[in-house]
Amino acid sequence: MTQASVTNPDFFDFCPDDGWFVELKVDKDGNAELLFGLRVEQVIRQHKVINQIKQASPVEIGALKRKLILLEGVAEFLNAGGTPMEIPFSIFTDATGINFDGWHYFDTWTNQNGNRVHEFVNDAGDKFVRWVRYEYVDANLKDLKETTNDDEYDPA
Repeated sequence: MTQASVTNPDFFDFCPDDGWFVELKVDKDGNAELLFGLRVEQVIRQHKVINQIKQASPVEIGALKRKLILLEGVAEFLNAGGTPMEIPFSIFTDATGINFDGWHYFDTWTNQNGNRVHEFVNDAGDKFVRWVRYEYVDANLKDLKETTNDDEYDPA
């Protein structure tokens, strides 16, 4: 990189996949790692392992995917020129989560319309809910491929 630093890159040396990123890696044995980092000129310059779980259960992977959603927003905020000092952590002091008793977060992705898809599985593991923000909610699905919009099922 010419005359630029990790925190002050030159756009002429920048690659499309450079910038702040978050990755969730799950290997064939179910070991999971959530990583947050900075890539410049296709080289990881900074990184931090947020979570690492050996033989993660589907519920644990769902919890990591929930953190992935938050960290994707943080990464894009930083890529847009924001700084960590500007992140308004104070909004979390009074906020409460949505608690779906008997259900666990299972998967997430963004569909072709740009809307976030959230999937939940019940405690017994035999029913699913697919909530496509701003589009629809399919409840009590027996199979995640069973939905009113099968052509939109495209998890990453």
